[in-house]
Amino acid sequence: VDAAPPFSSNLAHSLSFGAAGEEGWRDRCQTGVHLCIGVFDGCHLGHQLLFETVRRQAASDAGATLCLTFDPHPDSVIRAMKVEKEKEKSGGQTHNEIADKTQGTDYSAELIWPLERRIRTLTDRENFDAVSVDTFDQDYAKQTPEDFLQRIFLRFPSLKSVTVGEDFVFGARAQGNVEILQEICSRRGIDVLCVGDLKWNGSRVSSSTIRRRLREGQVGDAAKLLGIPSFSLSGKFVSGKRLGRTIGFPTLNIRWTPQCSPRFGVYAVELKPWHVGGEGLPGVANFGLRPTVNDADPEPLLEVHLLEPQGEAGEGQADGQQSSRSSTLPYLSAEEGHGAAVALLDFLRPEKKFNSLDELKEQLKTDCQRAKEVHEARRS
Repeated sequence: VDAAPPFSSNLAHSLSFGAAGEEGWRDRCQTGVHLCIGVFDGCHLGHQLLFETVRRQAASDAGATLCLTFDPHPDSVIRAMKVEKEKEKSGGQTHNEIADKTQGTDYSAELIWPLERRIRTLTDRENFDAVSVDTFDQDYAKQTPEDFLQRIFLRFPSLKSVTVGEDFVFGARAQGNVEILQEICSRRGIDVLCVGDLKWNGSRVSSSTIRRRLREGQVGDAAKLLGIPSFSLSGKFVSGKRLGRTIGFPTLNIRWTPQCSPRFGVYAVELKPWHVGGEGLPGVANFGLRPTVNDADPEPLLEVHLLEPQGEAGEGQADGQQSSRSSTLPYLSAEEGHGAAVALLDFLRPEKKFNSLDELKEQLKTDCQRAKEVHEARRS
């Protein structure tokens, strides 16, 4: 089961290019390629130290910057391989029983960001000339450290430097480490740079830490560690049951099923419609399964109630509501194909099942007041 596959330089991968395009990438490759390797889920503050190191290396000789990352997350593949091994040995345990033993509460394979956002961040924000996404399957996981590097050398013959984190491991059963990387690369005159961990409030900045923060509803801390203003999502509005209208709290609904889900509950949010510019709209939102009014739908939903009503009747406005800013607030509607980016600013309370709609209505009044206080504090 653990035997390495026959060597081939053509395991599946894809290459995306930055602002200079493929032509710019190829021109800079002639001078040299400066590479960093990792999953880089979230592209957090610790990752950004590696990215800056790669850019400095490339600036020294006008070479190309390259990020090699993986999809799916290596941990998910390695965990599945362990489950299969345990299943072979167990003789009777179910797949779920084995998975419980091998996984527990480890969220390491649940991505903070989808692959598309990771690539876009690497090319647009971090200014990489190219991003290679290698398909991490069982054959890929069984490579020896030497074969893993040999494939990289063949694909990028002008490689001049490799930058990794201090805990970097590679090859089957994590046999390769920074020392082995340095040893193999030195034979080819390739520099290896090892970047140490970044600490925040005494703890190591890592994707696992950010996942825990999200699971706990600590979206502000997660955003700080990611190096972004706020943790946000984006999606089209979907039509709901319009029950919110009946109790005076109409909502704009977005279907959202991230791998790494923030804690279900109520948040102060800011909504920025796709089709109009300007400032974000203050709101309060429930993210979760809506236990008071929903008995069947297993998919989580983000329901945003705007703290200032819209100027025209739409999905997000209760009938007859008016606003002093009605002429400046946009019309938003699921039926019109509208959507928005929504920033989760602060966690207010866990999701809860109420005994009646009247009880829910009273709680929503409290939620709105608390959300207004969050927004006022941010403006002051």
